[in-house]
Amino acid sequence: FHWLAAESPQRERAWDCATGNGQAALGCARHFATVFASDLSLAQVRQGFRHPRIHFIAATAEAPPFPAQSLDLITVALAVHWFDLPRFYAAVDRLLRPGGLLAVWGYAFPRLSPPLDALIQRHLLDVIAPFWSARNHLVANRYRDLQLPYPLIPTPPLEDITRRWTRAQLLAYFSTWSAVRRCRNERGLDPLPALDAALRPHWPADQPQTVTLPLFIKAARKPSHSP
Repeated sequence: FHWLAAESPQRERAWDCATGNGQAALGCARHFATVFASDLSLAQVRQGFRHPRIHFIAATAEAPPFPAQSLDLITVALAVHWFDLPRFYAAVDRLLRPGGLLAVWGYAFPRLSPPLDALIQRHLLDVIAPFWSARNHLVANRYRDLQLPYPLIPTPPLEDITRRWTRAQLLAYFSTWSAVRRCRNERGLDPLPALDAALRPHWPADQPQTVTLPLFIKAARKPSHSP
């Protein structure tokens, strides 16, 4: 967030789109005078982190209620692949000041250790591969195929997210994946019990393991007006 602020033309106003409970908005609020945090879900907006510089609103990504050329930074954390991109990019172009920044980021499949990763690949990722949507593949490919509306700028290296999770916590995380739900609904197969059985001999229930979620980011700058 320090880097995003340093790259922005000013530090007056930022918009965190699809904010959820406002985690990214909170990071922006440490550097920007005003942060608008929007989400399609009114329930998410109501439960967002409270901060004197964050203003939560319920709004779509494609039709935000902000004045033209009023924003220095627009951020999207692990959500841009769900947007109507032509309409969202049109809104971005209307709202960003010349020289303003659009930054999108997310995290890839979790990693543990080579033996456990191999079991997860065989018993989960290979099984649910046909059930990912094309939009999910953008995430799996770390947004390499995602086209932003302006020239890209170099981004700094990011520290991966690390957590200490039990086997049950990891399985609970996997249960939230859309491809797991589609596999259950369309094939009548829940892959998680078989994965749990495969992991159990190598991972006692009461012993947390380090889970690494690799972060990735893409950023682009709106061209400045010619003098």
